[in-house]
Amino acid sequence: MLAAAIERQVIDLHRSTGVVLDRAIGRGRRHNKDLARVVSDLPAGERLLLRALSRDYAAAVDGADPRPDLAELLSPADVVALANASGLHVVSLVPYGALLDGPTPGPSHLDPESTTYRWRRTLSWIPEDPHLLDLILFVERALVEHMPPTVAPRMLVVLEKRRDRSGNNRWLRDRSAAAEAWSRDSSAGLARLVTAETRSELDRLLEPVRARYLGFVLLDVALRRLGGLDESAVLTPARAAEFHAWQRAARIDAATTAFLRSWPRGCPSRKHRGVDTTLAVDYPIQKELLTEHFGLFDGSDA
Repeated sequence: MLAAAIERQVIDLHRSTGVVLDRAIGRGRRHNKDLARVVSDLPAGERLLLRALSRDYAAAVDGADPRPDLAELLSPADVVALANASGLHVVSLVPYGALLDGPTPGPSHLDPESTTYRWRRTLSWIPEDPHLLDLILFVERALVEHMPPTVAPRMLVVLEKRRDRSGNNRWLRDRSAAAEAWSRDSSAGLARLVTAETRSELDRLLEPVRARYLGFVLLDVALRRLGGLDESAVLTPARAAEFHAWQRAARIDAATTAFLRSWPRGCPSRKHRGVDTTLAVDYPIQKELLTEHFGLFDGSDA
């Protein structure tokens, strides 16, 4: 549902007057033959929208090219090579799906939060909570679409049936220069995308509780990965104060959980007839940690 909604949004933006053909592409002889058959039936000047998996994203997350043999992973250079070989003009390459699973099993930009139960539970509400979908589509439209393909696992490639090898090569040079500028100062690149209007609309979309949690997780990821980014570039002052409180609560929760998981280790006597007796004291210990160590609440049961 989420992928389809994002794809429809991008397709509507780039739709030409005629038919849009939407299918997956990759590298290799089989993909080239499939594309050649589609292109042969496409009227001159019509556009073709193709789904692709981002090799740049996989490399950015893994730190290296994870699967050089995987034909479904494409870089902008792969797209240009495919377009030149097929007599097509590259109109655009649109990253999308920042919250979707990556192109290969393994790490994600959203780790470690994406591995938690609360994250999966929040995403499970998307079909039932329109506020979540509204926020995600806005972030995709206002931010992700304008970023390099390192930020999202999927791409929609917009091609037009006309030969333009020189234009395609020029597009690749411009795209590479923009990606290099982003890698040098990605925080400044993101800040330039957030206008006063964007900030105001984002503030409105963050009002519902679930949407606020989702938005705060995304911002927290951006702050960790984009050195030098200031949350005031994205949030209103009031929302930034809420974000700081959320960050503190998240740190306390992580520290408490880590302690509860680690303290019984190395204590063989905790087992009685195969039963871990320390599990029964987790809640009392958690209460002591929150009230005495972190100074939260007053310790009452109310």
